Amino acid sequence: MLGPPKASHREELFLDSFEQRLPASNFYRHLDAKLDLSFVRDWVSGLYAECGRPSIDPVVFFRCHLIMFFEGIRSERKLVEIASLSLAHRWYKGNNLERRLSTITWSNSSMTITM
Repeated sequence: MLGPPKASHREELFLDSFEQRLPASNFYRHLDAKLDLSFVRDWVSGLYAECGRPSIDPVVFFRCHLIMFFEGIRSERKLVEIASLSLAHRWYKGNNLERRLSTITWSNSSMTITM
C-alpha cells in the first residue's frame, strides 16, 4: 500500500543543543579536549593593528585550518560550504545553528567577517 506523502518539516524551529546532538565519541570533541589553543590569541596579538575592521577570532581561524587539514579540504570557500552542513564542524568552531557561515567572506589573501 502506498502511504501518504511525508510533510516537510524543514522550516520548523527546534530547540536542541550541540552537546545533545554531537556524540561523545566525535573526533572534534576529542581534539578539543586534548588540544588547548588558548595560547593562540596571545601568540598573534602583536600582528594585529590597533584600528580597522575586526578580524575573525584567531583561535577560530586556527580551528578552521585544522578542520581543513583533517578533512582534506583545499580551499576556505569549500570549508564554509562543508562546515555549514556539519554539526561537528560548527561545534568545534564555536558556532551555533543560527549563525550563517556565509557572513564569512574572502579577500585575495584570507577570510574575514562581514558585519
